[in-house]
Amino acid sequence: MTLAIMLSLLVFIGEGLRDAFDPRHVQQRQAGPAQESQHA
Repeated sequence: MTLAIMLSLLVFIGEGLRDAFDPRHVQQRQAGPAQESQHA
């Protein structure tokens, strides 16, 4: 049970760090929500 929680937190934090340091994600965010909906 503890291992599952730790792995879930690790994945969640990893996704956040990847989004924070991904320059393409920042450009999409500045372009506006219309462009993001097309990629989803």
